Amino acid sequence: MSDRAINARSSRLRNLFANVLSGKQGITDANTSLFLEAICDQSDPATCIQRLVSSGHGFLALQSALRINTSPTFLNGPLPSFLRYLQAPELKSICGGDILRQVISKIVEPPYTWNAFIEAVKSNQINEDGLDGFLWLLL
Repeated sequence: MSDRAINARSSRLRNLFANVLSGKQGITDANTSLFLEAICDQSDPATCIQRLVSSGHGFLALQSALRINTSPTFLNGPLPSFLRYLQAPELKSICGGDILRQVISKIVEPPYTWNAFIEAVKSNQINEDGLDGFLWLLL
């Protein structure tokens, strides 16, 4: 992909992120993966997660994005990418790790995604990236 195409995609992802956080756009089947990609496209994880948590719509959107699609495709692609993003060292130290725990709680409670993750692991439907994300959640 050319730099121009990458910049255009990044710009669209930033717009989606801003629109969801402001409540102008909701989470749907069609944009669930894009929303997680938009989160991961933010260059500063600490600022991104702070914006997500403090937004009146962001945290609910994240919860929706993590519930809508629990297919192996989602568990092996967008979700592990999001979990890698959450592993940024600075997120562990913000508010003593409380903010990171709040975000992780959206993955495991209610347990739609977590249960799907467990079943996919048990049935060998998880790739290496998905398994890495699963194991990180266990730690």
